[in-house]
Amino acid sequence: MSKKEVENQPEVVNVDELLSKLTKKNDDYIFDLKRKLQSSGKTELEITEILREILPVIVENQKKGISARKIFGTVSEYAASSSSTTSQVRGAENTTMWLMWLDSSLLLLGLLTIMNGAMMMFSKNAQKANYGLLSIVVMAASGGFVFYLMYQYFYRVEMTKKTRKEWIKAIVILIFAMFVWMLLFGLVSLLPKAINPNLNAVLALAIGAISLAVRWYLKKKYNIASAMMAQR
Repeated sequence: MSKKEVENQPEVVNVDELLSKLTKKNDDYIFDLKRKLQSSGKTELEITEILREILPVIVENQKKGISARKIFGTVSEYAASSSSTTSQVRGAENTTMWLMWLDSSLLLLGLLTIMNGAMMMFSKNAQKANYGLLSIVVMAASGGFVFYLMYQYFYRVEMTKKTRKEWIKAIVILIFAMFVWMLLFGLVSLLPKAINPNLNAVLALAIGAISLAVRWYLKKKYNIASAMMAQR
């Protein structure tokens, strides 16, 4: 075999080496997964092949603070679908709470400031309804959290699997969150202009563009799941 052919050979995943790099939480996950796969009738060779697929993904993502459970679901869920390929695993969306909240907040901040700036540029009466910077930031942050709650209690679980008790709990939480959202916005709007200054059209558009650009970058880097869509 020539040197070029050797270089083109796929790198063999060293399972033991990757296992030694796992955090305590991920190590426990793999331990439980191996036991689950064994009890389901998987051979040692099959289990090793599965570990070769998932361990590189786990080690890479744990550097970002993403646990194996967030990527693959519970041990039982992954064991039941252990035929997943590495390419499918790499496409797993990041459902970390603060990242999803930030993603929704940046989207709202971008849309609100761009809309506000556009209205000021093309409408003479829009200046009267111009919201202060702090008002828009609070509206975006609290609205982003409301969107995350909608994902958590409505989109994350299939509607047909919800019990009546879960429906009532979800609706009460969402109504309360929206009330707090409106209350915060109303209170911040009462602050003096020195604390809550109005934006001019150009600055509003600039903030909107930067917000959407940062959101796009973070979404691409961390593969953040959208809080405004049902989980696939």
